[in-house]
Amino acid sequence: MSLLKLRLSMLFSVAALGAFLTFVMGLVLLFYGPRTSVVGGVALAFFLAFITTIIQWWIGSWLIKLTMPMQELDRHQYNWIYEFVEATCKKHEVKTPKLYLVNDITPNAFAFGRTKNNSNIAIHIGLLQMLNKEEVEAVLAHEIGHVAHWDVVVITAASVVPRLLYFLVLLFFVPRDENGNTTFVGIIASYIAAFAVELIANLMVMWLSRTRELYADEFSALSTKEPKHLEKALAKIGYAFPQVQTEGYKGMRQFYLADPIKSVATSQNISHQENWIENAMGSEKKKGLLFRIFSTHPPTYKRIENLRELESKI
Repeated sequence: MSLLKLRLSMLFSVAALGAFLTFVMGLVLLFYGPRTSVVGGVALAFFLAFITTIIQWWIGSWLIKLTMPMQELDRHQYNWIYEFVEATCKKHEVKTPKLYLVNDITPNAFAFGRTKNNSNIAIHIGLLQMLNKEEVEAVLAHEIGHVAHWDVVVITAASVVPRLLYFLVLLFFVPRDENGNTTFVGIIASYIAAFAVELIANLMVMWLSRTRELYADEFSALSTKEPKHLEKALAKIGYAFPQVQTEGYKGMRQFYLADPIKSVATSQNISHQENWIENAMGSEKKKGLLFRIFSTHPPTYKRIENLRELESKI
């Protein structure tokens, strides 16, 4: 995918999310009109959605450090990582993030923080054990790409929309009986409708998240000038490590290098097989549409294909 197509895809995903929000708010005005009570209800929905998102954004970094087994990366032991991150950040005029080591065998990494100038990168010990130096550097460049693109802020801001729509439906779309009173069935129906609308909006946010991942891949490829290193890293993580089914990853899926929940890997290490990457890519392509639309990350095969396309142009 070319950079132009990638940016158009990001723009379209944001536009679709905004259009869906506008559509639901238009329904509110259509059925209730511009009355004072409606304005107050919409304001309440906005307040609830924004306040919960702001709280999540503000305390998110603190909660991550509190709940995950991480410690600041030892500069003496991992000086090569510090040197690479500092050089890459200087090259792209990004403030160097703090680096943490997570005591977790999952080969992954993620960026987190409030802003571009208040960011962190966490590296799982499993990543350092599975990948070689060049592959680790490619992963780090990908995470620096997230920082440079303000992706944590972008995705956190986009997550306002599903919550806002959820509260709007609960406040305004409650079926009533002929006397204008709420009923138990009406309340249940409103919760089902709110869940459905929130689900649709969350699918749009996941779509946006997938485009941001491709954008960070492109950043890594252009920064290192060696897309094949990230390609190999993604293949090892996605295809040669057992699938992860851990509740603790759910709230942070979109911030990892690869989706830690919807891994397509098998329980057997297949990296010793001939043409193992192509074989794994072929198997992944057979997975259904639901597997893709409910993922915060693009399919690994798609990311590898994009990197190979970039490699031919660098």
